[in-house]
Order: sequence, then C-alpha cells, then structure tokens
Amino acid sequence: MSKKQILGIFLLLSGLSAHATDSLNVRTVGSWPYGLSRAIAVDSMDGHRYAFTGFGGGIFIFDVDTPSMPVKIGEVATDGYMIHQIVINNGHAYLACYDKGLWIADISDPHKPTITGNCPLPGLAVDLAISGGFAYVAGDTTGLFVVDISDPVAPALAGSYNDGGCVWGIRVRDTIAYVADGDSGLSLLNIKTPGIISEIGRYNAVYASYVSLAGRYAYISSVPWNYGSTDVITVVDIGNPANPLFAGSGGEAATRVEIYDSLAFSGAYNNYQIFINTISDSTHPQLKQNYTSSEWGNAWHFAYSPGYIYVADERRGMVIYDISNPANILEIGQYQVPNFITLAVADSHAYLPSYGLRVLDVSVPTSITEQGVCFLDTSNHFGALWDVDVRDSLAYGLPGDSTMLTFNVKNPYTPQIVHTLTLPVKYVYYFTICDTFAYISSDTGLIFVNIADPESPFVIGQYHGIADPVNMTVRNGVAFVADYYAGLKIIDVSDPAAPHEIGHCDITGDVIDVAIEDTFAYITAMNNGLRIVNIADPSNPFEVGNFQMSADSWIGAYGVEIKNNLAYVAWDTFGVRVIDVADPNNPIEIGYHDNNSSPYYTLAWDIKLYDGYVYVVYENWGLQVYEYYGPEAGVSSDNIDNEKRSLVFLLKDAYPNPARKKATISYQLPAKSTVSLNVYNVAGQLVRSMDMGAQQPGYFNIPLKTDKLSSGVYFYKLTAGSNSQTKKFIVLK
Repeated sequence: MSKKQILGIFLLLSGLSAHATDSLNVRTVGSWPYGLSRAIAVDSMDGHRYAFTGFGGGIFIFDVDTPSMPVKIGEVATDGYMIHQIVINNGHAYLACYDKGLWIADISDPHKPTITGNCPLPGLAVDLAISGGFAYVAGDTTGLFVVDISDPVAPALAGSYNDGGCVWGIRVRDTIAYVADGDSGLSLLNIKTPGIISEIGRYNAVYASYVSLAGRYAYISSVPWNYGSTDVITVVDIGNPANPLFAGSGGEAATRVEIYDSLAFSGAYNNYQIFINTISDSTHPQLKQNYTSSEWGNAWHFAYSPGYIYVADERRGMVIYDISNPANILEIGQYQVPNFITLAVADSHAYLPSYGLRVLDVSVPTSITEQGVCFLDTSNHFGALWDVDVRDSLAYGLPGDSTMLTFNVKNPYTPQIVHTLTLPVKYVYYFTICDTFAYISSDTGLIFVNIADPESPFVIGQYHGIADPVNMTVRNGVAFVADYYAGLKIIDVSDPAAPHEIGHCDITGDVIDVAIEDTFAYITAMNNGLRIVNIADPSNPFEVGNFQMSADSWIGAYGVEIKNNLAYVAWDTFGVRVIDVADPNNPIEIGYHDNNSSPYYTLAWDIKLYDGYVYVVYENWGLQVYEYYGPEAGVSSDNIDNEKRSLVFLLKDAYPNPARKKATISYQLPAKSTVSLNVYNVAGQLVRSMDMGAQQPGYFNIPLKTDKLSSGVYFYKLTAGSNSQTKKFIVLK
C-alpha cells in the first residue's frame, strides 16, 4: 500500500470531524478572534466610503473617505478562524468563513455591525458570490453550496454540487455559475433551479484557482493559493456556455485575479508583489505595472475604487495604494494585522502588544470589544511590541529594540505613549513588573528599571550572568528566570543594583516561561513539556516531576500560569491544557481545550488568569477566553453551560495521526478500573498489547510505540472494566 493510498484512507475515515474542536472540562466563554487578513470589500453607503476587511475570524470596518487615513469604526466576529471572502449586498456583509460556512452581518449601521445568522457547511468556504436571493459558496474539495439568504436571520442550505474537483473560486451571472475547479479547469453550471444543479460546459485545458468575469470572457488564475510563483492570465470565451473556448492569455497573475473596469489585479504569495494588468484588449491581458513592496507580505485579495486599490495582505493587514498614476504607485495607508504572542489582563481590560498596544474591554468576557489602539512609529521602533505589563493606569511595553515604552491607558479609548526609556542594550525581549521595578530580559542578560516615578524611570542595575533569558517571575526579592538553553536561574534581586545568582537547575529542552506557587517552580520547556522544580531551598533547586504531551519538536509548551495546584499551559497547537500538580511528582492532565484540528495554524502562545477565567492569545486567532469547571464535570464537547456532570468513559483520537514512531493515546475513566490496550491490523490480527493494570478515575495519556509497525491502517481498543471502545489510526513511515 502506497503512502498516497494510506493518506487517502485516513482522510476518508477522518471525514468532517477533522475540523472539530475537542475539549474536556474547559469551555469557551468569549472570543476576539482577529488575525491574518485575507479578504476585503469596499462599498459606499450614506455618502461615505467604507472598507470591510477580514482579519482572522472577523471583520473590521473602516471609514476610508480619506484613503490615506483609514479610521476603524466597527468590528464584528464569527466563530471561525479565517474570513476568505466578503460580499456587500443590500446592507449586509456576506462572509465566507473558511471553517464555519456562511455568515451574515447587518452593516446598515457600519459603526454597530451585528451578526444576523449563519449556515454551517460540510466543507471549507473559500469563495462566495451573491445572486437572486442566494449565496453560492465555493467549498474546496466538497464542491459548490447554494444557500437561501432570503431571510438573513435564518440562511438555509438549498442545494449543492460536487463533481469531484476542488472548487476554489466562483462567479455568478444570470443563471450560470462559473467555477474555478482546480485540476478540472473552469466549470459552467446551470443554477436556474438551486436544488438541481447541472454542468452545461467545461474548459479543462488549464488549472483554475480563481475566476473573474468581464463581458463575454472569463479570466482565470492558474496558480495554487500557497505557491510563490506566477503565471499568465488565461482568457476563456464563455459566449457559448455549452462550449467555452480558449481566447487568449497574457499579463501576470498569482493566486487571484480581480477585475475592475479595464484593469485586472493580482498579488504574489510569499513575495510581496502587486500586478496591474490592462485588459483593454480583452483576449490579451498585458502587464501594466509590477509593484514590489519593501516590506514582506502576502497580497491576498483586492478591492477597488477609482484611483485606489485596497489590499488584504495576509501579513501586513489592510494596505491602500494610490494608483492614479500606474507608473508611480504609492502606498498611502495601512492598518496592521492584529497578531499577538503575549498579553496582560488588569482592571477588566486585556492589553495586547502587536504593532502597537491594543486595549480590549473584557468586563463582559462573552462580549469582548476593542476600545483603543496606539500604533508604534515604525521609523523609531521595530514596529511591534514583544511584551506588555500593566500597573495602575500605566502600561509598559517592549518593542524589541533598546527601549521601554510607557503608555497612559487611563482612558482605554485613547492609549498614548508618554515616555520612552533608552536601555543600554541592543535588544529587549520580555519582562515582569514587581512593586516599583521592571525586570527585563535582553540580549546581554537582565536589566532592572526603577519605575517608582513613572515620568522618570531609570536603569538601576544589570545582571550579565544569563546568556539567553526569556520570561521570569519575581517573588520576595528573588527572580526565577527561564534561561532558554540553560534551564532555571535563580537570582537574588533584593538589591537591584547588586544582583547575584543563588541557584540553578538544568532543564532539558528550550525553556520559555516560569510560574511560582508555594515551594515549586512550574517551567515550560517547549517540546519537553511542563517541568516541575522544587525551590524550597533556592540555592539547591531540583526537578521532581514533568508532564509531556508529545515528543514532536514542533509542538511546544509556551506560557504557564499556576493557581491552587492547577497549572494552566498554553501548548502550541494543543491549545490550553490544565494539569493537576497537587502531587508534583505525578502531574495529571484534568482538562483541555484542543485546537490541533484547526484548519489554520493557530498557536497558543501566552496565558493569563483573571477573575476566574483563562485568557489565551493565539498566533492567527487573537484572544480566546475559557473557563475551567472542574474534574468532576468531565465532558468531551465544547459545552457552554455550567451543568456539572460526572466523569464519563472517553477514548480520544490518537495523536499524531498519522503516526510515525509514536502516538499518544488519551482516555478518561469514570471509576477505578483495570485497563488494557490492544492494537489490531486491518486483518484483525493482534499486533500490540499493553496492560496498564488498575487505574484510579481521571484522565490519562499513554505513549504507544509504532516504530516497529508497518505503514497501514490500525485499530486500537481500550478496555476498562466493563467499558470498551475502538478507534482507527494510521502508521506512515
């Protein structure tokens, strides 16, 4: 059996569940899911021009009456990870939400947009067209979906069509849908009756990733979305829908082609270029201008108003260009992507460092809104804050260069920089504030800043005995420092002018964060998981226990918080994990909210506890708020009520799947049971058997070695007393 056959079987067995979110004893409370930008639309209402830009799982609305000064006036979020297309129609925004189907927002008041309804779809929504009371959604490998949107509050699936291709793009005119069908080319479908869709013509001499229409021609991009290459635009004559014909080619394009008037726009993925083609000669597009930005990005989607193009750049956010003179394209406006790796929470607000400082109102965690933002001057700083901490009405931020910034956040709607302190280093990384001092990690060790007078902070001391400091916690005059390559360093900082090391504990792995409770330090060490160190005697710390999710080098434990013998860990693509450390020699996972099945790369980076909730920032997915509700409430779904339930018998999917050398099998026991695990091949033969003996109620992870198993499909059966369950997994060498 080949690798392709095995993967095909795996995908068939996985089905749609590959995009589900798994959880145990942790529920989602609220979300501010903004991240990368992949969609944009521009429309005029009530005498004003607005840009509707997708950022992660929601959209920001901008007043762009003055394109060089876009002003954010509203936001609205879905439950998904990424908006792929936005269509404005009759006071509503229709959103192709990649993993969550079609969403509809009422934008009649762009300052206060609201979600009116959504229609889940059994596929990935990657493009969208609106016509005659219906939304036509490109569903990737699951085909085309037709949604009745006559009632925006209750959109309903009205039809579908799947010819086995890969539907990337769609445009609709009259009763015909023009579908970019991947390897199958351009497909023309009769949609007169949405419930009975049929093919009336096809042009299959080209790979079709995206399609736009102008007159009697379809303009096709032939470059898959994640390729950095470019190709010509293929022009197909669709005058006779039953017999579409090649009409010509020319110009230059990458992922998408958007046509406005006589211009065709496209952008290159992973190579920030904008192509402006003229189609004055309809069958022979010609490259009019190729603009290359000095900043790296991915120009993904375009919108147009006379003299300007608005670009949804995956990495740079919304970028606005003056193209009134195509020979001299000018970048005149930008709104940066809200992407984060750290956060602080205080006084009912979350403070997120990104390309500046964002202030979110989290007083009602179920309804999080952004109140203010202060962007950095990129000519003076790197442009992005690495870390932030808050005391009283001041926020302190590190932009990564040699400065510490002080923000006045007394008015959360208008945060502003009030002081810049230049530090005697080249780069600063992370920091913590304790009492009247800021403790900062840098490229030369630690720096200590006296902030007793916020208007005149000053460096009071340094410590150069740490080569690669990351995060730290300070308690009772002692700094516990995560030293990336060297483990835990314990520094006496009772006199910041004369710090000195008093203890050190080697830790296996790349050490990132540290939290302290009682006489133990809880340390995240990337792919070596959570490490627990006894610090009762700071001069002689020693490791007593550890908890690991996976030995894979690309999955790491990052942020950690500790409270009441529970360690909360931001664990990369594994999301949030809750570890019971009451017995530090034997830590046990008792809860989690797992996003490793997300169709997007969503990394859990940092974590904070505040007012009974767990706040987590994700790369590409903004801020998520969770609640852990106790080991006695074992549930393996994202149940949003607070009903307490007894533990249930649960067997989770193996991870990773497919596996190579090892898989992790996770399960939950409702009562003390004798437990065994058997593994069978597709012929039903027993190939591996494990006897775990008697185990107490709770949640368990066990490693299953697969290095000696041949590639193929296997079944694993867990038996615990009278309970048993069987699941499939793949071994791929």
